[in-house]
This record gives sequence, C-alpha cells and structure tokens, in this order.
Amino acid sequence: GSSGSSGAAFAKILDPAYQVDKGGRVRFVVELADPKLEVKWYKNGQEIRPSTKYIFEHKGCQRILFINNCQMTDDSEYYVTAGDEKCSTELFVRSGPSSG
Repeated sequence: GSSGSSGAAFAKILDPAYQVDKGGRVRFVVELADPKLEVKWYKNGQEIRPSTKYIFEHKGCQRILFINNCQMTDDSEYYVTAGDEKCSTELFVRSGPSSG
C-alpha cells in the first residue's frame, strides 16, 4: 500500500557524529520535509527538555538544538524523531588541550 508520498520526514538528517570542546557549544541541525511535523530530541533515550543548557530553535523547516557548556557527561548518543522516523548521531566531547 504505497500512499504516494515518499514518507521521508527529514529533508536533511544529522551528521553521523559531532565534536565539541569541553565547555563549548554544539549545534545539531535537521531539516524537515514538512514544517508542521513535531520533532523531539533525545539523549540516551531520554527526551531533552528546553533549558539554559538545551536551546531549541525553529527556522523555517530547520529544527536546531544547541547544547551549551558541553561536559564529558554530554558525550553520548543523541537522536531526533519526526513523525515515525528518527535519525541519530554521536557527540564526542574533547577534554581540553592534551598536555604533553
């Protein structure tokens, strides 16, 4: 039963991985095929709520998540859902300049 639409919720998905320096800020961006779709962001399966650390932005079809003041605890798997689709990424936090 093909409904005629491709069913792709995402026009542009997350990169496979992101890198950020400890204490820095990272920016996840996805682009939706349908701007009316609701997106939810998750870290390790837990839904992320807006806060001073997690900033959400809407720009047309883009859905952006900023993570401020990244720590080693943010080094984790993240995913975002739209409709019944999801895409995931991994965040790698670099702990400061390596001495030596």
